[in-house]
Order: sequence, then C-alpha cells, then structure tokens
Amino acid sequence: MAESDLENRLTAAIGTFCWVVAGVFSALVFADRWTSLGLRFPNFWYTSRNFHLLMCVGLYVAGWLALRNRDESDQPNTAAPMFDSLTLYTRADCELCDKALDILRCFGDRLPTIRVVDIDSDPELQNLHRDWIPVVEIDDRVYFRGAVNSTLLERMIRARENRQRSESRNSDATGQIEA
Repeated sequence: MAESDLENRLTAAIGTFCWVVAGVFSALVFADRWTSLGLRFPNFWYTSRNFHLLMCVGLYVAGWLALRNRDESDQPNTAAPMFDSLTLYTRADCELCDKALDILRCFGDRLPTIRVVDIDSDPELQNLHRDWIPVVEIDDRVYFRGAVNSTLLERMIRARENRQRSESRNSDATGQIEA
C-alpha cells in the first residue's frame, strides 16, 4: 500500500472517529434534558454543560479538518476529460437535440469537446440515425439514442474516474515494487 494511501486512510479514520465521538457526546449532552429517559449523570455533568458543548464543537471541527486536509491525489481529477471523443448527431429544429446538448454541456470539463454533426447533410447518417436523433457517441460507441440520461452519464464518468484512479494506484504500486 502506498504511503500517501496509508496516510489518507489514517486521516480519514481519525476524522471519522472524531465525528462519531462528537455525535455520541452531543446526544449525551442533550439526553440529560430528556426526563422521559430517566438517565442520571454525575453532578459534575450538569455543572459543566458549556464545556461539554464546546468539546462537541471542537470534535466536529477536528473531524472536518482531518477529512478536508487529506491528500487530494485520492480525489477524482476533474480537470481532464474522462473520454477521448464525444459526437452528438442532431438535425435542424430538434428540441431533444437541444436538450441533449445542454445536458452534455453541464458536465463541462469532465467530457471532451462536443463534436456536433447534423445528419441532414449526409444520406448515410440519415439512414443510420434518422429514427433515433439525438444520438450520443462516446469513444466511437453509441451510448444514448433519443435522449441523454444525465444520471447514467454521471455514472459512466464516475466509473471511468474510479477505473483511472485504480489504474494509477496499480501503476504506483508496481513502480514501488520495481524500485
């Protein structure tokens, strides 16, 4: 396991532990006010309530800082497109085509430049796609016909990000073994 990966896991475990302890402690701080539970705490518990609340806030902040300051190499790289090519086959005055283009543009830098092809100018493309417009082709494979499902597109992008992340981890591990 890579050292930065181990540090990330340890930092995440510390942050999660702080949040869990803060959550339990918060519940106890407010549970002493619930008379229906019949809980009895020691006398010092009731005299130092502000201190306990301050500890809860401190633990929440510590957990947030620990999780926030993890190594960013574990996070997906959204600066580079996840695919090599994207083609949108359309035709003139097509509302579905306009909606598809809007959805694709919402994913911004996670997709490559959108190549828009009007099928009306090519008889071969008309025969191929006429009943299915809009058609979205990613890396030379058709993924959407008739409409673009943004949820499925998001899942495709996340799957590619996860695959790239695991491939980079495997190449890092291989590099460490060879060294």
